[in-house]
Amino acid sequence: MKPFENDTIQQATPQQNKDVYSKPIKLWEPEAVSFLSLLLTPIFGTILHAINWNKLKNNEMLLLNLAAMVGYFIVLSVASSFATYLLYYHTLETHIDFRQTTLIFTHLVAWFVWHRFLASTQIKLLKEQKMLYIKRNLWIPILIIAGIPLLFAIAFVIWLTTVVF
Repeated sequence: MKPFENDTIQQATPQQNKDVYSKPIKLWEPEAVSFLSLLLTPIFGTILHAINWNKLKNNEMLLLNLAAMVGYFIVLSVASSFATYLLYYHTLETHIDFRQTTLIFTHLVAWFVWHRFLASTQIKLLKEQKMLYIKRNLWIPILIIAGIPLLFAIAFVIWLTTVVF
C-alpha cells in the first residue's frame, strides 16, 4: 500500500521512515499563514512556508518559496515603475489613484499565484498525510512584521525632532 495517492504530493514530501516523524515537529499553520499573507504580504507567507519546508526536509520547495519572495520584490518594483511611468509621462487624468490601484492589484495577483502553486502544496501535503505537528504561535512573526515599520516611524520621529528643533 502506497502512502501517497498523488504523484505531485509524493515528489514534494521527504521519504518517510518510522524514525523521522516519530514525534510531532513544530510547524507554522500553513493555511493560516497563507491567508494572513494576503493581509500582510506574500513575503510573510513565503518565509514561514520556507521554514516549514526546511523542517519537512524538502530543499526544492524551500528554494521555490525563497525564489517566490525575490520574484515578489521584482514584480512589485516593475509594477511600481510602470505605474509611475504612465502617471508622469502620459499624464493619466483619472479619479482614482492609479499607482496605488496598480500596486494593490499586483499584490493580489502575486498572492494568488503563490497560494495556488506553492502554498497549496504544503496545505495539501499536511492534510493528505494527516501528519501530526505542533502549531507554532503566529503572534511572534505578526508582531515582528508589524514592529519593523513602527521602529522606522519611531526612528524618523527621533531624527525629525533632533534635526528640526
